[in-house]
Amino acid sequence: MTPVRARAIGPVAALALVAALAGCSSGGSAGAAPGGVDAATSVAGSTTSTIVAVDVGGAPTTTAVVPTSITGTTMIDNTPVTAADGPVQIDVMIGADSSPDRVELARVGASVTLNVTNPDTSDTIVVEGIGMQQKVKAGVQATFNFKVRTAGIYEVKSTATGEVLVVIQVA
Repeated sequence: MTPVRARAIGPVAALALVAALAGCSSGGSAGAAPGGVDAATSVAGSTTSTIVAVDVGGAPTTTAVVPTSITGTTMIDNTPVTAADGPVQIDVMIGADSSPDRVELARVGASVTLNVTNPDTSDTIVVEGIGMQQKVKAGVQATFNFKVRTAGIYEVKSTATGEVLVVIQVA
């Protein structure tokens, strides 16, 4: 699942929604998830649902089906995101697999190799937050090698298209 970047609902509101949904179900059924919440439970207007376990201060874990989006409101997907240990290689071909919705994961301290190619035009590729940029001719691959020292979200942009090509999420 691709992480969703959203700011419409805060963590407190999301937790309140989980608690409210957990209280909506009683008893179990053959298809019930742990905690008696039916895995088929849906919320009007939701497009997808995720079973979420919430552990509040050592209390018993509550499991609830939480929509990842509701019509008119964007929910935060709090699914834990983990990056593989070791070096990370990211290859991007502008126009083929570049997208502001593409998220690549890395751990703090990981060595990252980022290869970006714009097949159509000369370009300057910028890695925001890292302080790196590189000018390349059409069809020539720009290669960045760096260690990520701080957790956060780093956008890789093309100055030719003005678009975010990929997002590197570091945790």
